Amino acid sequence: MFYSTVISIPALMGQATASLHFLATFIIENYLQPGFTLLISFIDLLKCIILIIVKIERSKPLSRLHKNQGYIYKSRANEKLSEKNQFQNGGETMKLYNIIRWSVLLTVSSIGADNRIVMYLRHAPQNILDAIQKTAHEELTKAQTPAAQAKELLEAKVPALLKPSLGGIAAIYGGYFTVSRPDGLISFPLRHATPKVYVAVTPSIQLIRIKGNTFSHRSYCPPPIPTALFSMQQEVDDKNRTFWRVKTESLPDDLVVNPLTIVLLTEPNNIVIADGNFLTGQNPQLVLPEPMVVSNKGNDACLINAMSMRQHFEGITFEDKKAADTCVQTMIQNI
Repeated sequence: MFYSTVISIPALMGQATASLHFLATFIIENYLQPGFTLLISFIDLLKCIILIIVKIERSKPLSRLHKNQGYIYKSRANEKLSEKNQFQNGGETMKLYNIIRWSVLLTVSSIGADNRIVMYLRHAPQNILDAIQKTAHEELTKAQTPAAQAKELLEAKVPALLKPSLGGIAAIYGGYFTVSRPDGLISFPLRHATPKVYVAVTPSIQLIRIKGNTFSHRSYCPPPIPTALFSMQQEVDDKNRTFWRVKTESLPDDLVVNPLTIVLLTEPNNIVIADGNFLTGQNPQLVLPEPMVVSNKGNDACLINAMSMRQHFEGITFEDKKAADTCVQTMIQNI
């Protein structure tokens, strides 16, 4: 009886798991916004249960049947099954269980992926940097003594001044806080469905406190603290090409930060975001146009100031996985 009870559990669990997974998928697709994955942890737990069942199945004898329950347990090496019909019925049950098990596993793996909003900070185009460096070289050659004595030193510093660090710029979005990586990557879990994003560049923002550690919303600081605001709207032209329409926006009268806003906490003069249309591909991830970093002036002070509000936001946790010998895949662990 013990073996018959154990072998019936996977079939029951497989059917129950399929039903629960169908219900969870239906709710996610019809009632939750894309990217909103509150049920993902439940589905992952379901996946773990299925994997445990798989391990139990693999630890059992290859041929199992019990007379009282329609199954007979015999060793394949010693005896042949004599009750062919019962064995076929048991085989069909296990085949159905395997189909359900692997379909659920594949579906869970695909649903478990969390969409992201991605922005890469970049340096100015190389042709612009070369032109600036050439102009600087011409000006330095005209310098008279004693300035000429520092010519070689200044020329050595020009490339570094033209390519400021891409890392260390604080960013806020959707209740998350992160700092740009050395390669300029800023990435968050996608927390809205509209293909539109606002990007604000300002040294600091205000958290409007209700009581204690409860805040109602975020607000831009009034002048003289500078703020630059841009909108990025994803559109499709008449040739079915997807592009980002970027334009400069004026601050709202109430200074309230829109929930769709990525706030870069640095001086507006440090970041250049060009207006215009920028082609992109159709992607569930929102890959934004690349702002250009032209300076790091005052960035250290902005970063230190941002640390005062860091406790009120969830930090972004990254994990680097080696996808190939020359490729590393960066994944966000936040769900």
